[in-house]
Amino acid sequence: MLVVKTGRVDQRYADGLDVTMKSGAGIGKLLAPTKAMVFGYKSGTGDQRFAKYKPLSDAEYTEQYLELLRERFINNDETFHQLVQRKSVTLQCYCGKGKFCHRRILAEYVLPKLAAYYGIEYQYAGEQ
Repeated sequence: MLVVKTGRVDQRYADGLDVTMKSGAGIGKLLAPTKAMVFGYKSGTGDQRFAKYKPLSDAEYTEQYLELLRERFINNDETFHQLVQRKSVTLQCYCGKGKFCHRRILAEYVLPKLAAYYGIEYQYAGEQ
């Protein structure tokens, strides 16, 4: 069984996985959104520092993120399989607790489907 939690990068977790475009590595980098997505989302929330990026709503960001992960899965299916074979993982990024965030899309939508695809039990244990 895979137990998944979510939390911020600035916390220490024994099973932590940084899934950010800024500092993620390995499988974490595969799960990270693109710079255009992150900055587009920030632009869409009115953050003027990112005004040059195409604004994205929650729905647009989610759609783009899911498409990105589908493409990455096609070329890295064994890496994704290794992820869901872990006993536990805490998905970490810079977003605040309870905010719209790709780590929650991963934990609540993508990873349950991926685990089911591989016949692995799944539990989301919530935000840390």
